[in-house]
Amino acid sequence: MKKQIVTDIIKFLLIIAIALTTFFIGLYLPSPNSSKNSLTSAEIISLIEKVGYVYDPVSGEIVELDQEKVGDILVNAILDDYAKYYSPEEMGELSAERQGNAKNLGIYFYDYDNVIDGVYYNSPADKQGMLDGDKIISIKFGSDLVVVNEYKDVKQAFSTHTAQAVTFTILRGQEQKEFVVAQESYKKVFVRYFDNQSRVNITYKDGKCTTEQSGEGMSELAFDTAYIKFIEFGAGSGEQMLQALSVAKQNGKTKIILDVRNNGGGYMDQLKIVASALVYNQGASKTLISYAKGKQEEYFYTTGNNFNTQIQKIAVIANENTASATECLIGAMLYYKDAFSLDSFIIEKDSNGQAKTYGKGIMQTTYMLTTGGALKLTTALVYQPDKTTTIHGKGIYTTVENSVERTNALSRAIQVVA
Repeated sequence: MKKQIVTDIIKFLLIIAIALTTFFIGLYLPSPNSSKNSLTSAEIISLIEKVGYVYDPVSGEIVELDQEKVGDILVNAILDDYAKYYSPEEMGELSAERQGNAKNLGIYFYDYDNVIDGVYYNSPADKQGMLDGDKIISIKFGSDLVVVNEYKDVKQAFSTHTAQAVTFTILRGQEQKEFVVAQESYKKVFVRYFDNQSRVNITYKDGKCTTEQSGEGMSELAFDTAYIKFIEFGAGSGEQMLQALSVAKQNGKTKIILDVRNNGGGYMDQLKIVASALVYNQGASKTLISYAKGKQEEYFYTTGNNFNTQIQKIAVIANENTASATECLIGAMLYYKDAFSLDSFIIEKDSNGQAKTYGKGIMQTTYMLTTGGALKLTTALVYQPDKTTTIHGKGIYTTVENSVERTNALSRAIQVVA
């Protein structure tokens, strides 16, 4: 119903635009044979903003159309689900995000249940000890207790309550725990390192990316193996990955388990940095990792060659939420086969029993507008280094042996790098 209403509004806007176009052409153009016999799309939008109103069939009101309303209507009705119009205020938030800055609790969800899919490292939730996979049972805002059964309960709770700090009651395995978490500003971290002796956090001190030992390691890992969890190609993630791999090198690790489950991608400039450390390509200083073709072509190359030649084998763990830039990375690693192949590529099975990555092979680009807002558009189809293979709508598969249940993913990765 909503889509139909939006479609009707767009049709009405276009009728207004055509009528105004005809009027102004007839009034001002000297000749019907003029080469400029129609208004451009920019002029149409400008006219709508200046004089346009629209009847809202839901409220029965005549609604004035400002820049933000026009932008949202056009993007939602005409463009794909990845396109977005950002108001100047939203663009301010996006700019902060591009610097890796955030002010929130630091948890996120992919599915519609009440299980946390991810915790941003260095966030308030992370510092209090919350983990991926924690199942939220309830959230307490002061004296108001909200029982949680699914994600919409979490969303509703935070839309109707405000508090300096909230108390999460979670279920971790069979154990119930409580965490008091307060929203605060922090620098997002997307990478974390473990070996069999220690956990190493990537962090920031005086604005510089650094590392600190923080707690016990993963005893199930062999002495020669490092486990690196990578959750997003966010701002600074390339430098953070280089830090983690540097720790692995210093500690003499020759096997790497890279866990990119639920990594939905992110910035292509960060992909180029990360790929420089995971693709060797015979020592080349500039290696093609992805190719994008739209109305223009774009080539993405590594920023150098930071591959540690001590690395003998890399295992990658992925799932159905592994997407976009992460799939580009996996595709490049499979193409160049530097210590990595399908034999060490593990994918969790989804609820349908299928093991494949998400399959997002289209690229979005954000363009600034003179108003201070911005428009994110789908601009190209993305290909692997052979410039013919795209995973869009398909995803990446692995061998039958490496298509595993969620609880077996890590143990399979440990097995294949042994």
